[in-house]
Amino acid sequence: QVWAADPIGGVAVPRAFDFANGRYTALQTATYFVSVQMVIMDAGGSAVVAGLNINAMPSQDNGLHVVTGSVDNFSTLRISGTVLLQQDEFVSVWLYTSQDVSITVSDESSFSCALLETSSGFGADLSASQAVTTVGWTEVVGWETTGSGGRSGLFELGSGLDVATGRFTATVSGVYLVSSQLRIDGADTGTFRMLIGLDGIPDYDNGLHIAQGNPPSDYADFSVSGLVELQRNSFVSVWIYSQDDVRFTVSSQSGFSCVQLETASGFGADLASNQAVVSSVWTEVVHWETAGAGGRAGLFALGVGFDASTGRFTARADAVFIASAQVVLEHPSGGAFAMMVAVDGNTDVYSGMRTVSERASSGILGLSASGVVQLQAG
Repeated sequence: QVWAADPIGGVAVPRAFDFANGRYTALQTATYFVSVQMVIMDAGGSAVVAGLNINAMPSQDNGLHVVTGSVDNFSTLRISGTVLLQQDEFVSVWLYTSQDVSITVSDESSFSCALLETSSGFGADLSASQAVTTVGWTEVVGWETTGSGGRSGLFELGSGLDVATGRFTATVSGVYLVSSQLRIDGADTGTFRMLIGLDGIPDYDNGLHIAQGNPPSDYADFSVSGLVELQRNSFVSVWIYSQDDVRFTVSSQSGFSCVQLETASGFGADLASNQAVVSSVWTEVVHWETAGAGGRAGLFALGVGFDASTGRFTARADAVFIASAQVVLEHPSGGAFAMMVAVDGNTDVYSGMRTVSERASSGILGLSASGVVQLQAG
């Protein structure tokens, strides 16, 4: 795929990104945020795998890998997380299918990578598949942060992560960027939810939650990314929920990451109440909230950029920002659905953060997107 910086919000660093071969090369050894939304068309009902891979070494166990089953007309595969890159190493997007079919990667797909200044955090892969044999919430445990070859981007800075319990504990108060993608096998009955929870409380009103009803019976993917404010000694971990299904597996091809950010402007919000959508054109999602207690204590707002009533964040200075959103649709009637993080309300020009899905009515549908965007002041 030949990539291009989008006319609205797009950003490219000279020498770092090669548009023709789709490779971002690290100019220095550091931790990087990476994200992709890959829109797949005409897959002929086959399962499709996407990965963000280092140095052209595809790995299903690098923490940056998703698979979705039975793609017909189109679907979006989403990956986001943090990776350690050595100077001159590169990261790029890969696609795989086991069937000999003709698949189209839409030009609505996007790819982001940005250097992060951090001294605390990790990027992990699940060390072994985890069987789930109960309804309700289950905490995902047993991560690993070291590897070689295509898994060399796994890392740990500081001592905050307990790999056995899957809990990252903040050693200092601050804003943290968290991401996870889970591959779920054999989950085909009822509603499933996935979230990154605070202090062992799986609250799906914490802004870091996604849901899906009656997912494909072979493979399903869940992806969440966002910001959370952690107090010293607070912890985050990944949770999966089943309403009815009592037997499914969280695959070892799952990932989880968390890093502290140095920032004076930003927010992490949850929608204050349900919003009815009665139009088949674009609808702006409004009325968010940035404060809570218990499992919602990680909601926050820094600075005056975010207007919770309009749902609009206005940049106070020219800068590059990380943006993400998770939207859960209840009672969709079937057909195509799309969600995007738009710049200046412009839904006609692609901002690089859009996800689309076409599914029959299943009671609930989750859409998520994340990426890096350049905003001008005002």
